[in-house]
Amino acid sequence: MKKKSLALLCLFYVHALPSAFAQLNITFPLDRSVLQRDNNNQAVIHIAGYLTTCADRIEARFVPIKSNPEGDVMGKPAPEGGDWQIISGATTCNNFSSSMTVTGGWYRLEVRGIKSGHANIESSVQHVGVGEVFLVSGQSNATGGDGNLSGPGASEDAVSSVNFRTDYDAYANITVKCPEYVHLDKATTTAPFGNYAWCWGLFGDRMVKKLNVPVMIFNAGWSATGIENWKQSIPTDAVSYAWYGIPYPAGLPFGIMRIALNHYIAQSGIRAVLWHQGETDTKVQTSRELYRDDLTNIINECRNLSGKPNLAWVVSRASRYTFTAQGEQTDASHTSEAVISAQNDVIGITGPGYNPAYKVSNVFEGPATDDYWNSDYRLDQVHFAGDGLDSLAKFWVNNLNDDFFQNSQPSAAIKPADVVINHLTGSNTMFTASSGWNSYAWMNQNDCNVIKSTDQQWTTGAGLVRLKTTDTNGNVVLTPSFYVPSASALPVTLKYFKGTTNNQMQALLQWATAEEVNASHFEVQRSYDAENFSPVSKIEAFGNTAQARAYKFRDDLLTPGIYYYRLKQADKDGRYELSSIISLGVSGETSIKLFPNPVSEILNIQSDKAIYSLEGFNSAGIKILSRKENAASLTIDMTKYAPGIYTFKVNGESFKILR
Repeated sequence: MKKKSLALLCLFYVHALPSAFAQLNITFPLDRSVLQRDNNNQAVIHIAGYLTTCADRIEARFVPIKSNPEGDVMGKPAPEGGDWQIISGATTCNNFSSSMTVTGGWYRLEVRGIKSGHANIESSVQHVGVGEVFLVSGQSNATGGDGNLSGPGASEDAVSSVNFRTDYDAYANITVKCPEYVHLDKATTTAPFGNYAWCWGLFGDRMVKKLNVPVMIFNAGWSATGIENWKQSIPTDAVSYAWYGIPYPAGLPFGIMRIALNHYIAQSGIRAVLWHQGETDTKVQTSRELYRDDLTNIINECRNLSGKPNLAWVVSRASRYTFTAQGEQTDASHTSEAVISAQNDVIGITGPGYNPAYKVSNVFEGPATDDYWNSDYRLDQVHFAGDGLDSLAKFWVNNLNDDFFQNSQPSAAIKPADVVINHLTGSNTMFTASSGWNSYAWMNQNDCNVIKSTDQQWTTGAGLVRLKTTDTNGNVVLTPSFYVPSASALPVTLKYFKGTTNNQMQALLQWATAEEVNASHFEVQRSYDAENFSPVSKIEAFGNTAQARAYKFRDDLLTPGIYYYRLKQADKDGRYELSSIISLGVSGETSIKLFPNPVSEILNIQSDKAIYSLEGFNSAGIKILSRKENAASLTIDMTKYAPGIYTFKVNGESFKILR
């Protein structure tokens, strides 16, 4: 396909920008992202993208959509009345950026280019939210794990997360991938350290219905942790020991909170941290004074490292744990008056021994869960299970009441760096980022950990690039991708390239061309990591046509996970061009079980679907095994390994096992 040469702007100010081959690509905001609203029910959403042709102006609008088929649309059109707003009034031939103020709701972002009075190019982001963002932390009743079964995923469409779990490694060695926002399904490993949905899919459903805005959930919980483990691991090189004697990786578990706040919350904003922890401290008999002081230090450190001095916390009153106490012959369920009193002190709930000086500002009362411990709520008297997970979700929702929302102070997402783009000779382009950031890292579009340059100003050739900046607090903020065309770019007139998934674990891809000249075929390519692509199908092109032509392809027999797709468009003269990359999340119910836990000899792994990959890591993050399989059950001889905590990844899903 032949294309007219692009008229490039000599100097263009942008906010942050993106990706190649379609005529109009939106690179910011990302699909299923949710930005924290302010207390006026609004947020500023930055919009960025690029053209591979020219337009006289670019217009955008946010169209409210439904979170479930039976409900009403959620939000108000932006601009008011549902018309279009000009976001670039000058002739634009490549990157563009702007922003719009949007009311709380769930939206489809539509962007179009106008040429000679006609809307000849368009694109959309199917799900964009302005709502509530929460960071969950604590121990197992905050995150599940250790063989406890998850609750269901969210049924509301407007409940999102990031499907990523950090490696079990020292904080200094952990790398964080570029965020890919997904629907919170049952098996979603809620970044940065969640095991699965736990009770938070149910919580998200109830919050969406209650507030009529979307919800984003991150999870930094760690099962079996005591309050001292969190406090002791605030220094990034500090090593803390679990109550059963095993060391945590240096800088953890607190480092998981650090990652959540600096990498995810920085880019989405936040309403509050939801803290559910205290059971382990009943077991180890933590004093009221120690628990209160440690929790106060943890809260203050989270506020300091994120640059959010008013970051709200909601602290549950939780202490129930089952163990054999001194003088007892068998396990029994215990609670701790000291732990509950310390939690009340930090919240500001009066009682015997309370001093107003103990209260920490902007800390709110969470649910009191100790009284709910029979089989209706917990199967083992410790961990919520079954219908009890819905009760736990309901407890949290009830405590996030009008008083909480009126008095908590949400934090907005940090604005990405401004970038000046200066086109030089040939395909070389110079990028200059705004001053005031602590560090700069230029990289390719989809890889946040391969750095091309750390200079504030950088010159590069054709491709898609992105900037990662870090502020003085350590907050990491990504720009959209920037499009740099080649000096002789292939002519492609693609109207759109998009995809959806269904409940049969299929990916449905659609694209259309506005015109074709000398076109040969499209090769559909798939990837699991957005870097290494393989062909899955070849679709013949119409060849030569001035009319719009539509294409589609269905990818079958997928397993649950995130998939990346792109098109390779080939001309009859042998030249080709790659499209922008789209990501699709495929959902499905899988049940993977590892038992017994703790294990002394043989560890059993069972799944209702084929196990195709197995990896194991020791507490230092060193890989101890890696197997490619195709079986529904496996066994591992653990006698060859030293006592300690091990992490096993089965089909990419992580499980912690105590040897």
